[in-house]
Amino acid sequence: MGKVLPRYTKRIAFINLPHILAECEEKRPAAPLVIVSALSPKGVVLDYSKAFENEDLKSTAPKVIRGAFLKDIEPLAAGTRVVPVDYGSLEDAHERIIRFLQEYSPSVEARKEGEYYLDLTGTRRIFGREIDTCGNILVRLKRDLGFTAHAGIGSNLLIGRLASAVAPEGVVYDISIHAEREFIAPLSVRLLAGYEPGPGHEPEPLSGTLSELAGDTVDDLVSNYSIRRMGDLLAFSKEDLLVMFGREGGRLYACSRGESRSHLLGGAGRSEGRKTLRKEIAISSERNDDRGVRRWFFTLVLDLCGELREGRVFPTRFGLDVVYQDDYRYTRNGRLVTPSFFEGAVYRELLPCLDRALKRRTCVKKLILSFSHFVAPSLQLSLFKDASRMSRLAGAFDLITERFGKGTIRYGV
Repeated sequence: MGKVLPRYTKRIAFINLPHILAECEEKRPAAPLVIVSALSPKGVVLDYSKAFENEDLKSTAPKVIRGAFLKDIEPLAAGTRVVPVDYGSLEDAHERIIRFLQEYSPSVEARKEGEYYLDLTGTRRIFGREIDTCGNILVRLKRDLGFTAHAGIGSNLLIGRLASAVAPEGVVYDISIHAEREFIAPLSVRLLAGYEPGPGHEPEPLSGTLSELAGDTVDDLVSNYSIRRMGDLLAFSKEDLLVMFGREGGRLYACSRGESRSHLLGGAGRSEGRKTLRKEIAISSERNDDRGVRRWFFTLVLDLCGELREGRVFPTRFGLDVVYQDDYRYTRNGRLVTPSFFEGAVYRELLPCLDRALKRRTCVKKLILSFSHFVAPSLQLSLFKDASRMSRLAGAFDLITERFGKGTIRYGV
């Protein structure tokens, strides 16, 4: 019996707005603008105007790149404005873009502001070909919302993202499912640095994503193994790559063969009416070592899990923001692989995300943790003794803290 093909071939579009931060702030399109984390010498460049990509301006300000310190890019070209990032404006723009994209498909996934996946499968009878739909999206983004973008289309998230990475501004590349392997082979491995495989393509879910680890991995590929193109990885088996690069070796194996998720997880934005449980905590500079930050983070998890148990719901999505002393913000949003309202399980699952943020050697001044997309709990207590014990223990702790206060019980981390 032959293979049964799906009625529709999956068509996932990736819409990239590379200068969303700068374009949120720009009033005069011709004025060069640099967005930094803070107006201090150690403020980090987060974005810049497209004007800095012109050859004439490159000669006067060659070091204006994302991640550079403000002190390293001075003096800037005449007329350049340096402004701190306005996260309120960015979130408002993000919401507007989400609502705009949902006019074309109800399935929109946003890993962060400026990067949007759109499932266009089965929309040809409504909007026409997917490439024409994306072309119309780019035109309207520029005309109606004031954002420049480029896009790529493929059968999964990886192909769509890679197609967008090589597409010029205002252009859409649509990769046929029969040409994906040929398309991937000559591409630079450095294009993987911003890609997140997501659940189903990670050997250890939430133990770190490829986007978190690929910086060091790509350096190893290029400097130690002379692997510069995606096609160079085809000579290695999955076992070889696992030995060479550990758990991210499995991700490299999948990416080199164009394997990735073809379904969207949702979580596009803070839609109106969607309940979010959110708490934040300020950390004093006196107790700012890594162990201290982890203790404060556990306190956040503890408080939120207590509210989750009170409401009898499990969260399926989380958001973590770490704000440093220089006002740079690390943001991580994702899906909880094992939804739970027990602090031990939630803390263990989210700890790798926090540890990634702690690799930046700058003091942390604030932690913000949020949960959303709640579902009803489904604990089979008669079958799982550990779950039963955990439930009784958590219930006892909740009763003690409710009666005598939160400081009654101390936890070791």
